[in-house]
Amino acid sequence: MIELEKILETCLERGASQAEVYVKDEESLNIEIEKQEIKYVKSDDHWGLGIRVLKDKSPGFSSTTDPDKISERIDDALKHAGVSKKTLGSLATSGKTPKVNGVYDSEVANATYDDLLPKTKLLIESANKGQARSTSGSVKTSKAKTQIKNTYGVDVETTTTLMQASISTIAGAGENASTSYEFQYSRKNDLDYQWIGSQAAEIAVKSMSGETTSPGKRELVLEPIALTSLLNSTLVPSLNALEIQRGRSKAQQYMNKEIAPDILEITDDGTLDGGLNSRPTDDEGTPSKKHKIIENGVLKGAFYNLKAGYKEGCNSTSNGVRPSYGSLPQISPRNLVINPKTDKQNLLTNGTIVIRSVLGAHTANQISGDFSVGTNEAFEIKNGELQPLSELMVSGNIFELLNDILEIGNDVRKIGNIVTPSIKTKSRIST
Repeated sequence: MIELEKILETCLERGASQAEVYVKDEESLNIEIEKQEIKYVKSDDHWGLGIRVLKDKSPGFSSTTDPDKISERIDDALKHAGVSKKTLGSLATSGKTPKVNGVYDSEVANATYDDLLPKTKLLIESANKGQARSTSGSVKTSKAKTQIKNTYGVDVETTTTLMQASISTIAGAGENASTSYEFQYSRKNDLDYQWIGSQAAEIAVKSMSGETTSPGKRELVLEPIALTSLLNSTLVPSLNALEIQRGRSKAQQYMNKEIAPDILEITDDGTLDGGLNSRPTDDEGTPSKKHKIIENGVLKGAFYNLKAGYKEGCNSTSNGVRPSYGSLPQISPRNLVINPKTDKQNLLTNGTIVIRSVLGAHTANQISGDFSVGTNEAFEIKNGELQPLSELMVSGNIFELLNDILEIGNDVRKIGNIVTPSIKTKSRIST
């Protein structure tokens, strides 16, 4: 067994003023689907350790997957600290951590292939109905233990679970073919495999034989998948405190100003019950919290890790997130929650365009918030019915999009680090 305290002591003995150890141990079981059959089953066990040290506010970092290399990695981290700039005042200090519920399920942690096989078969069966057929998909479970320990008293260990299922479908053939996909994520063993498959099949069939629509600025409903893609490529990076400090974010000019109707409330909550990024602390050991991002339409907050907080002379907002044990903490929302308001049906009026998903959101300008995305899953409401549209483009600016919000639905979904319902707003459409 690796003694984390001994690693910290060694760091101090060799010249560090502060030290931190981050350990991630993850087990996973994955069933991969190809067409209408199970392609393969794979189980993995990944362990890794990251070491961060400070020498007079200069950080150094190194990582390893080999316990026998820890001593060498300590030396590497200290060498890096010797040549880096003074960008971090202190590592996290110990503090009271909140209780976080719904992030571990023993049924997920102990799931076997025999447990997942009937679920996978139901997923495939549900996706192959009528004209629709599945093309790919997966069912996966994982259990992850995270440990964070530093020389300032932080000592946290958390075990979480995750279950996920996804399926892609196609309907028709040639130029008339249309595609779709559906998925669910949960900390618990509560996914609806029949719904996932049926939804992917239904949308693929409904998207066939799309018509054109009138271009221009139109009222549209962005469903959770589409909205999440846009937010993660525009609003989220613009609220990165380091980018604001560098003058690389338009959010700077909007802080403490009204940017949307007062019905828009957005919080970032690292303690959300069952949240996909909920834990007692962030990946630096800062206690998780809930804080306002947009309140009554007014932009109130941004995302800070320890580095950004040191640069500005303020505290971390518990948004230090590591992509892996081998990475330094970056800045990311934990669970960005848009509060639901009204029944989604109230958003679906005649002439409104409904967009389920978008393509190319990653091309958005993260500084200005400008975007231009495509979609092949769009519908127009005519006589109360959803009519499929041919491929179209949606363009605009995220801050204008938020300012033009008309309604917020109640069809909330957890998609990665964003928890959101559909919103009704306005944007430019071109065909």
